[in-house]
Amino acid sequence: MKAERPIQDLARGIEITREAGGEAVHNELDVACLADNALYLFEAKTKHFDRGEGAEVVYKIDTLRELLGAVHANAMIVSYKPLGEAHRRRAKDLGVATCVGKEIGWLREQLRHLIPAHRGRG
Repeated sequence: MKAERPIQDLARGIEITREAGGEAVHNELDVACLADNALYLFEAKTKHFDRGEGAEVVYKIDTLRELLGAVHANAMIVSYKPLGEAHRRRAKDLGVATCVGKEIGWLREQLRHLIPAHRGRG
C-alpha cells in the first residue's frame, strides 16, 4: 500500500493521553497514518461484538478522530468478526468506514478506496 499511496508516515500501537474532567484518559490506537496531509486512524479488533462492544469501538474511533483531526481525519474499524447491523449503520452515520466479517478479504481494496492515490491535485 505504501508504494501505491502518498503515505508520509505510519505508526502502530499509539498511546494517547488526554485530560477530561481533570483526569487523564488513556486510549490506544492500533494504526494511524498520514497520507497526502490527511490523517487516517484504524482500529483493529478480534473479539466478538455481542455485548455492546460494537458501540464502544465505534464511539472510541469517532471520538479520537474528532480530537486528533476533526473533519480532516478518516477512520476505519477492521475486524474479521462481524459487527452488528445497528453498529455498522451508526459507524456509517458518523463517517467511520468498516471492513468487518467476510469483507476482510477485500481489505486492500477498501484501503485503496479510503486512501486515494492523490487528493486535490490538478
